[in-house]
Parts: sequence; C-alpha cells; structure tokens
Amino acid sequence: MKDLSIIFSKEPFSKLSVSGRGFFGEHVRTISSRKGKCLIKEGEKGDTVYFLLEGCCSVLLDTPKGPLPISHLYPPDFFGELAALDQMIADVKRTATVINLTDVSAAAMKADDFKELCSSYPDVLEAVDKFYRDRQRELAQLRERIKNI
Repeated sequence: MKDLSIIFSKEPFSKLSVSGRGFFGEHVRTISSRKGKCLIKEGEKGDTVYFLLEGCCSVLLDTPKGPLPISHLYPPDFFGELAALDQMIADVKRTATVINLTDVSAAAMKADDFKELCSSYPDVLEAVDKFYRDRQRELAQLRERIKNI
C-alpha cells in the first residue's frame, strides 16, 4: 500500500489519533488510474470517497453546452464525500465529474467506512461537516452562476 501520510498532513484528517489513522489504513485500498480516466461521474450513485495521493484531477459540472471545468484537485484533496454523506439523508447522486489530468494514485474508502470514521472521531466529524457544508454552499453558488451557460 502507498504511504498515506500525505492525507494526515492537512485537516480534517490531521486530527486523527494513532488509532484513527490505523482505522483509516485498514479501510482503504489504493487504486491507480490512468490520465484521462473518469473516477466519478456526475449523476451516478456514490459509494466511495477518494483521497488523492499522487497526480491531478479536474472537477467538471454538466451543463447544457457540455462539461464545464470548475476546479482542480491535488494531493491530499479528497472527493466523493458529498454523495457518500448525503446517502445518510437520501439517495443522492454524484454532484460532479472527476477526470484524471495525469496518472493518479488514490486511497479509496467505502462510504459506510467513511461515515464510521467520521462518527467515531468527533474532531474529524466537526471538520468534515464544515468542509461538507462549505462545499455544498460553493457548489450551489456555482450552479446559480452558470445556470445560463
């Protein structure tokens, strides 16, 4: 397995204790994906959260005129948590598409394990909740800005 230490270098996962990091390591698998491949597709069911270890990805939103790039992801960014966390509330689908701009290595964690990790570590849950709410707000604002494209 690849070194996961980069994930713990930044909030919210820098708040994990040694046992929390152990749980994390036991519940992820490392994946490799080639340049140009789609890791997640907007509108699909989300059951995995990804933690970028190496490489760069582009985040795109579907618009009537085609995919619109809205941001880039770099290690130790994570993505896929919106659909994974929203599964607790309703059957929410992926809110964006993520495509590899380079060859990518990532740690992949099933949504149920991610929810257990967050709920077992209150500091992490608080930080993930803030990150989640900020990302939802930014996505809503962006969708409003691009609705007439």
